[in-house]
Amino acid sequence: MNKNKIRINFISRGNRYLASISFTDFEALNKDLKIRLDKAGKVYERHLKKMKGLLKTRDNLKLKNKIITARFMWRIGNEIFLILEELNNIGLIVDDLYENLTRDLKVSKTTIKRLISLRRYFNDINELPPRLGWSKIKDAPKKYSNKS
Repeated sequence: MNKNKIRINFISRGNRYLASISFTDFEALNKDLKIRLDKAGKVYERHLKKMKGLLKTRDNLKLKNKIITARFMWRIGNEIFLILEELNNIGLIVDDLYENLTRDLKVSKTTIKRLISLRRYFNDINELPPRLGWSKIKDAPKKYSNKS
């Protein structure tokens, strides 16, 4: 275990997601584990649903040749941060976050990395210029950030 955090993975069961842990971690835990894992599955499912909706909107914008703004993509990255924050609050961390998200969102690992990087450099959506396109910032968010 990592600093008293429990490493979890998510298992897809149709439209539902279950949180799972290694047997070693399971043996070391107390009786509230089931409650925490149930809550983790619901947290992941709720944010995944939001991200899927945003990705569907992104795909529709692409089809219409509309510009996808950095602010729009920040919202997806923020959902990832919200998952991590909520799980942290109940003492859990995701084991191989990228694998879980690429599988469940059906996007590349590179896209997930870019979303996380964007959100890491911009804590607030309003820090991003409203008209800044995703294509301009996706590979170098640090360039547009005040953070070093």
